[in-house]
Formats: sequence, C-alpha cells, structure tokens
Amino acid sequence: MLLDSDFQARIGGFRFARLIPDGATQVTANVKGTLGYIAPEYAILGKVTESCDVYSFGILLLELASGKKPTVNVSPTLKVTIVDWASPLVCENKFNEIVDPRLNGNYVKEELKRVVIAGLICTQVFPEKRPGMLDVVELLKGESKDKFSHIESSEMFRSSITS
Repeated sequence: MLLDSDFQARIGGFRFARLIPDGATQVTANVKGTLGYIAPEYAILGKVTESCDVYSFGILLLELASGKKPTVNVSPTLKVTIVDWASPLVCENKFNEIVDPRLNGNYVKEELKRVVIAGLICTQVFPEKRPGMLDVVELLKGESKDKFSHIESSEMFRSSITS
C-alpha cells in the first residue's frame, strides 16, 4: 500500500502477471516479492500466473479486515499465515474475532464478512480454484451469492459465503 501526495491509498506490487503474455505462464528460479504475499506456486515452483496477483490481493484483504500482518503470532514460539489463522474462525462463524479491534465495532458486519471471505477465496492453495478479479469485485459488492459454491471447505464456510 502506498500513499499519494493527498494521502490517498494506492495499491502497488500486483504486477507479476502483466509481464507475461496472455495465456502463458513463466517459471523463474529467482523468486522475488514480499514474504507473506507470495503465492505458494510461485514460492515453491517459481511459476508466475495472474492467480499469483489474486493470491496477494487476498492476503491484503485479510490484512485490512484484521489489522494483522501476513504472518500471525499465535504464541510466543508459533507463527502461522493469516490464512491459517482466519480460516478456522470463518468455519466457526467467528468474524468478530477476525475484525481489527482498532475499529471499535465501527464497521458493517456483512461487508466485513464479504472482505474476509473474498480474502480466503483468493488465497486458496490451488491457483485454478482462485477467482478472477472481476469475480472478486462482484463478491465484495455482494453481487454473487452462489458463484463460489464449488469451494471445497466445511459446511459452515460454504454457508458463510451464501448467506
């Protein structure tokens, strides 16, 4: 996230895919990027696709909703990804434990829910299961209730998406 001269937020760093011709993928041995935002397939295989940017955007959404960094300290000796921290809370429908406490309850619960679920959908391990950005926009606007019913997850998570 960057701020312009008027202190307006700007998103930067989501341009891996722009360097690749349409429909192609690129494999590189030199993985570059900010730890925590890098898609698993890029970190492990060096494979860059548009879904790498979707993954990074999902991490950003989870970070915005929770106020937490991409890696979360769950104890003095254990760190987990923000995805692994948020997923069980969503499965238990505990969105109130995900929200950034600095908001002091000043948020619209349904909008928070959509942001968190969109973040989790964007950060699925398998890149072919991640949505395109137009689908993410629809989800954030609340315009797509059953588009993501194919997601393999618990029944509670599935009902969180469609309710």
